[in-house]
Parts: sequence; structure tokens; C-alpha cells
Amino acid sequence: LALAGARPQHGSRTEVVSRRGIDVVVCLDVSKSMLARDVQPSRIERAKAELVRLLEEEPGDRVGVVLFAGETMEYPLTTDHEAALRFFRDAHPWDFPVQGTSIGRALVAARDLLRRDPLAARRSKVILLITDGEDLEGDPVAAAREAAGDGIAVYIDAIGSAAPEPIPAFTNDGRMVGYERDSHGDVKHTQFTPAMEQQLRQVAQEGNGAYFRPRTGEVGIDAVRRRLAQLRRAEIAETQKTLYEELVLPVLIPAFILLVVASVLVPERVRRKP
Repeated sequence: LALAGARPQHGSRTEVVSRRGIDVVVCLDVSKSMLARDVQPSRIERAKAELVRLLEEEPGDRVGVVLFAGETMEYPLTTDHEAALRFFRDAHPWDFPVQGTSIGRALVAARDLLRRDPLAARRSKVILLITDGEDLEGDPVAAAREAAGDGIAVYIDAIGSAAPEPIPAFTNDGRMVGYERDSHGDVKHTQFTPAMEQQLRQVAQEGNGAYFRPRTGEVGIDAVRRRLAQLRRAEIAETQKTLYEELVLPVLIPAFILLVVASVLVPERVRRKP
């Protein structure tokens, strides 16, 4: 019994005692500049296709969606990835009456989604922003800083070429009718400038995240996928525990047998003593 009380142990194994997972809020730019075709078939359609591939890879994560142009539309965090995919798969710039691009407003909306969800406090949190960088209003740097204060990492996937690209024009039913034109009748162009890149890099830095700039004609989701995989491995490592094989039972069994034998034999000796 004294030996059993010392809890003898032998060998060890590592076991994941909990799996919290990651909460990812995808902020997808749906402004008209995302219709440009320097990424085939267009920036927005390619981004959607890559997001589908990303979200189908890790079903254990929860995902929320923020669609943004001049305003935002949100879908709350869920493990039902198919529902989240349906939310952004059919979204188009012509569905948003208020145009423009407000990255800061999108980051605030994503942060609010995570703050309102009680389960998010116990999980790793990421905002993934996919945009062509044409921020026209708000303060995205301050929004990213506030998100980082809540323990949220801001990842940015910047798409679009440095060369001017015409912006296609569409009707409300999705038919292309030429190109967007300004008040002088000139075709509007979109271009990823060094100033945009500098701002997005600063947003990622203030958001304790990462900035991804893919090659021309690509979206860059593969780099995002690798970074999220690293985050998952780190999260799993934090929830691992080393367990040892207990040898208490093999010691207690003979102790129990001896106690039973003693309870039978000792009274017999006492009766014979007189």
C-alpha cells in the first residue's frame, strides 16, 4: 500500500487533451475594381474559387464572412462551411448599391463578429482580408491595431497588377456592357500602386499578422493556407499533455489479496490463543 501511494509510473505518451480550432473571418472585397480581369476569370471570381478550396481543407475551423464595398454584409461564425460558402459565392459588386472600398469598416465588422461570439475567447482568431487595395475611406491601420489588442491576427492577401487594368461594367442582372467610365467618358482603370502596398503592409504589421502579395495573375491563397496550418500546429502543441502509464493497479492487486487473507487468518489466531 505504501508503494502504491508513491504512484509508480512507467513510460510516457503525448496526447491532445483539447482541440480549440481556429476562428477565421474572411473579409472579401466586392467593389467594382474586383471585376478587373488581370486575374482570370476576374479578381473576385478567382478569389471566391480559392476561398472555396481553403475552407474545404479544414472542416474543424469556424468561419465567418464579411463582404464589403462602401458598406458591409456579415455572416456569423459557423462550422457549417457550406452555408458560409453560399453566402459569398453568389455575391457580386452590382448587388451593393453603395460602392467604394472601406477596408477599415470591413476590419471593424470582422472584429465585432469575433467579439460578440462567446466561444471565440478560447480560440485562435484570424481576420483574412482579400482586397485589391483601393481603400477610399476609413482608417484601416487603426482598425487593425484595435483587432490586435483583442488577440486577433490580421492577414492580408493583396491581389491585382501594378499595370492599369480597365474595370468592366455590368448590369444588375450580371450582363457585361462594356467598361466603367468617369464623368468625362473615359474608361476607368484600377491599379495596385506602391502607396496601396505600403498601407496594406502597415495594416498587417499593426494587426500582428502577415502580408501576402502573390505573383501577377494569382491570388495567393496557398501562402495563406501554409500560415494557417502553422497556426493550427501551434494551437495543437499548446493543448498537448504528457501522460505516464500508471503502475498503481498492479501493486494494489497483491495488497488487496493480502488484506483479504489477513482478515480471514487473524481472527482465527485470536480464537486459538486462550
